[in-house]
Amino acid sequence: MAKQRNSSRFAQASHRPRTSLLNRRLAPKAIITLVKQRPLLLAMTAGLAWAGFVLLVDPFSGPEQMSQTPQEAPLSQREYAQELHLAAFIPVIQPRSINAVALSPDSRLALSGHWDHTLTLWETGTGRELRSFHGHTDSVHAVAFSPDGRQALSGSDDHTLKLWNVATGQELLTFRGHAEAVRTVAFSPGGDLALSGSDDHTLKLWDVETGQTRHTLQGHGGLITTAVFSPDGRLILSGGFDGALLLWSARTGQALHLLRGHSAPISAAAFSPDGRLILSGSWDHGLKVWETATGQEVRTVT
Repeated sequence: MAKQRNSSRFAQASHRPRTSLLNRRLAPKAIITLVKQRPLLLAMTAGLAWAGFVLLVDPFSGPEQMSQTPQEAPLSQREYAQELHLAAFIPVIQPRSINAVALSPDSRLALSGHWDHTLTLWETGTGRELRSFHGHTDSVHAVAFSPDGRQALSGSDDHTLKLWNVATGQELLTFRGHAEAVRTVAFSPGGDLALSGSDDHTLKLWDVETGQTRHTLQGHGGLITTAVFSPDGRLILSGGFDGALLLWSARTGQALHLLRGHSAPISAAAFSPDGRLILSGSWDHGLKVWETATGQEVRTVT
């Protein structure tokens, strides 16, 4: 009932741009990260993302933390925050739709990628906007911090990745080579390699220092929705619209295992902290756990 009661208010605030069905379905995202043994959830939901809001959530906080939510926040956002046990609420003070978010390794900074071709750096403790990053010529769909937090990666509909100096907002390097939009980006654990997944059905492994392509990974039959390094940096895991997950050697770029089991596009995938297990999520409403060494399915959670 609350959702219906406040739908018109949300619609007025959203300023939703025209976009394809594909991008509307990919808009909701959530990233879980461990920061100094404290789990934080930097989450975007479809409604909040279109309205221009970022949520920083502590899953172990109680409803009493709601005192930190601004009183002027619309009722629909406050009710949603109560459901998430909101610990800190960061309002984005402009009607720019958000496609991607990332937390810095020390959790002090947040980075967002926008439909207006820009990135924004935020101070998580205060919600203060620190600076904007300008350089892309189309929507930004992916962002990531380097392991030391000094640099950031972004991927865009303009078919490029960009490397940025976080402290200054200066563009350091542009990676060119994809034929379609870049949907996902990641740094290797050592920070010397960049990984990208694209609508052109390929992944690319890049040298961060030179911007040159190390490997082009081909094997998916659809656009790439997620790509991550294993904790030790030796493996790459990717998922796509073809419903498949692929494990790759980061050193050679060769495919090691094809993980089949989902009946719909893959929306998210991650390694366990020790790298021994893989977790995947799909549009088929299921979660699957896989054994990294063999590529075998361990269990399904529905």
